[in-house]
Amino acid sequence: MAAPSGVTLHKSPGRLKDGDDVMTFAIPEMDGKYRFEKVIFRVMTSGRPVLVIRTAPDKGDGTAGAFGDENIKQAEYFGNYTGWANLPSAPLIKKLLDANIFATGAELTGQYSPTSRFPTSPTSQETDYMIDADGVITKSPKPASSSDVKDGQDKQNALLGQIAQGLTGGSSTSSGSTTTTATQKIVRVALFVLGGGLILWGVTKLVGKKKK
Repeated sequence: MAAPSGVTLHKSPGRLKDGDDVMTFAIPEMDGKYRFEKVIFRVMTSGRPVLVIRTAPDKGDGTAGAFGDENIKQAEYFGNYTGWANLPSAPLIKKLLDANIFATGAELTGQYSPTSRFPTSPTSQETDYMIDADGVITKSPKPASSSDVKDGQDKQNALLGQIAQGLTGGSSTSSGSTTTTATQKIVRVALFVLGGGLILWGVTKLVGKKKK
């Protein structure tokens, strides 16, 4: 679908990256000129996207001048425009608001406080969000890469190593290794058996109560 009038930049459909310019809205001003607001897609450490805006004045010919510093905005900021009859992009802005993607005022505190700059530089890493041809953003977790799998395995083995060291006094695995030691295997089996025993004990208790 073609971008509505008043949208001067529109991200092509696909997976969004941290720091992507999503779109720029031309907002009518009282003097007949425009205020240009560029939406930048940023993601907090929690994984929640934040609405980041950079604003530029009208150069006098209906085009954007130099964009200023970025500002974090509450998702509710979009609500200011959804009902404007003289804003052709209002339906698109409403879609962004209704998707409930961007963090709301209650979620923006500390280093993510409204009107402040985003605390870190864009990473350009792919996020768990997609944008379609209509400009609607939805959550769509990206597939795990081989490095993600290795990282998960390393963290699991490190935890097992710490448990094994605490139980046996032995050493943990070397940094970066994905190999499971014999001690870790024993600990893993022991934890599995212990977990199964607890589940069985819980079921026995539940059955006993029902018989009473």
